[in-house]
Amino acid sequence: AETRGGNATGRSVKGTIQWVSAEHSLPCEVRLYDRLFSVSDPDAEAERLGVDWKTLLNAESLVALAGARIETAVANDEPGTRYQFERVGYFTSDIVDSRPGHLVYNRTVSLRESFSETPRPVSEGRPTRGASDRQSDARTPHVRAEPQARSTELTRRMQMLVDELGIDSVQADMLTRSTGTANLFDVAIAAAGGAGMANTATVHTIANWIVNELPRAQRHRNLDELALTGAQLASLIGMVEKKEITSAIARDVLAELVEEGGDPSAIVARRNLRQVGDVSELEPMILSIIADNDDRVRQYRAGRTGLLGFFVGQVMAQTQGRANPQTVSELVRTHLEG
Repeated sequence: AETRGGNATGRSVKGTIQWVSAEHSLPCEVRLYDRLFSVSDPDAEAERLGVDWKTLLNAESLVALAGARIETAVANDEPGTRYQFERVGYFTSDIVDSRPGHLVYNRTVSLRESFSETPRPVSEGRPTRGASDRQSDARTPHVRAEPQARSTELTRRMQMLVDELGIDSVQADMLTRSTGTANLFDVAIAAAGGAGMANTATVHTIANWIVNELPRAQRHRNLDELALTGAQLASLIGMVEKKEITSAIARDVLAELVEEGGDPSAIVARRNLRQVGDVSELEPMILSIIADNDDRVRQYRAGRTGLLGFFVGQVMAQTQGRANPQTVSELVRTHLEG
């Protein structure tokens, strides 16, 4: 306990290992996609070496790991949901092959930069990584960390998040890396209902969005450079919880809030992004997609049930991500099996 977060007193640890309990986790397949070629300019390199360009193909452009484990919280997430896997990179669930009982995740962004010729200079707290340290323990860009040591006040706030709000210790650590991040979380919690919401799903959802979703839109900028406020974030998350918009749409709106601020409800109304959950509106679309894909329907009915994700994905694409994925999944399954 003495080495955790800002509480270290005399012992220095080189790193933190994230892990998933074997007993309390789910099996999954993880597909690690990388660049198709082993060099940045295959044409030029093939000409220089006098070899066929095919010899420069990257043999590890796709590595499928069948024995991976993942926490149970993701079991019923909608197809195409995006994640950050600790110290590994960003992933999305496969919209064709992933299903309950056979979860499949595709890497979309790696933390490694194998084509970098020279190390990138340290800038405002970002780590230096280059070709020479491909195997190093790269830091996951959760929340922008400030270079100075954690203050006593931030350490106190970190412990309060764990003890009083039930926040996971790793997330609590990320949420209190800087005063700006800690304040954003506090304001969002207050706007969502205040400290009386301790240990509720909303508290944890706000923490998850700040730790996992905000960094994608933040793009290594300081929080004080963003137009987003804690109240806006709480309002956006509230719309997701009320099923007014999907998580995918909320990420899109978050990107606009980060750049321009504003009222999430007004943005959703202006861009016509409200969730489509009316069966009478979705069913004709689903029937049309099924009618246009006879071959896939036959494959599904022959046992290739992973194709459910394909049909769901088609509906989500036609509605520009606005359809309720659970409703779509149930309707598609009903018509495919009916």
